[in-house]
Amino acid sequence: VQDRRDLRHDGRIHRHAVVVPAGYDTAQFWAITLTNTPAGEIFFVDDLNVRDNTANTATAGAITAQAYASATGIMSFVSGDGTLYIGHGDIDVSSDYFYGVGVLASTSGIGDVTVVGTGDVTVDAAQGATGIWAYATVGGSVSVDSGVSIYASTKYGDATGIIAQSYGADVSVSATGAAIDATSTYGNATGIEAYAYNDAYVY
Repeated sequence: VQDRRDLRHDGRIHRHAVVVPAGYDTAQFWAITLTNTPAGEIFFVDDLNVRDNTANTATAGAITAQAYASATGIMSFVSGDGTLYIGHGDIDVSSDYFYGVGVLASTSGIGDVTVVGTGDVTVDAAQGATGIWAYATVGGSVSVDSGVSIYASTKYGDATGIIAQSYGADVSVSATGAAIDATSTYGNATGIEAYAYNDAYVY
């Protein structure tokens, strides 16, 4: 696996791109913090961007994201044509002053988006909270299979358990978990929002 590192004026690495050579269909890599990270503090790869190909994000362990600003458990995009698959375990997201999302997944070209949950998603944020947000902006279908509990709570913004959007194809949402609990003190609260260019299925 080859890598490309971008340096800024402070000499630290701010972005690290991993290139998988032709002929290899999978790759494993580890992220190591280069800043002073206290013992026991969680850091994680926040973005996964793939151009004209397939992105797969699978997490077996728990994810915790906590911030004063916006916080996201998993954020994954395909910039161009290609499919996106995310399988997640437990996710706990909190933001003291802004927005929080448990899973954010999208494609900007022709390609499907699939999110499969095997762990609970909990989001608590001041200005808005969404458990799972998956969308395809061009010609792909969106599928969300959540067999777990989703909790989204906020004070001033809107709270939504699942948002699934397809601007050119179908949407399927399977929510067979224990509960979807969306709560907002001053905004709107919705369990599931499903938007499709063609057919939308919620069950």
